[in-house]
Amino acid sequence: MNKKPITIAESLEILSGQELPTERQKETLVYIEKFHSINAKDAKKALKEISKIADVPEEMVVKIVDILPRTKEELISIAGTYNASISEDQLTQILDYIAGLVD
Repeated sequence: MNKKPITIAESLEILSGQELPTERQKETLVYIEKFHSINAKDAKKALKEISKIADVPEEMVVKIVDILPRTKEELISIAGTYNASISEDQLTQILDYIAGLVD
């Protein structure tokens, strides 16, 4: 079985498409509906764009897309969790991209 990290938006898309969801899937769907901020299409595009800006672990990019940090401090905190280093220029580019998503 292959494992691949996916965003909350992608999870929502997958679970919403289930014809006969299990009770656990229903509970998960209710939970993630509260926390998604962008649709799956935008999330997939954001994954690609942020990966182009900074060469960081895929799990970190997924976390960035899920959280959509608004400040350098928030983004640095996420990077620290993955022991990743991001330049000042990359921080600015990522935050500018996110600002365009949430406006």
